[in-house]
Amino acid sequence: MYTSEGQGYPSFPLVSSTRGPALPDTIDLKPGSKIDGWLVFEVPAGATIASVVLDDAEWTL
Repeated sequence: MYTSEGQGYPSFPLVSSTRGPALPDTIDLKPGSKIDGWLVFEVPAGATIASVVLDDAEWTL
């Protein structure tokens, strides 16, 4: 996740949210499948979120 100032913040995928379940630490998705879950980010108050980047470089597809 990046702010409008270009500052990047990592997600905490295994952290639970009061909004819903976290994503599992391993995911075995078949073509056409989907998964629901929340990614948690810790950013300073007042930060303007400009983009979220999903990088599958570490995933085995």
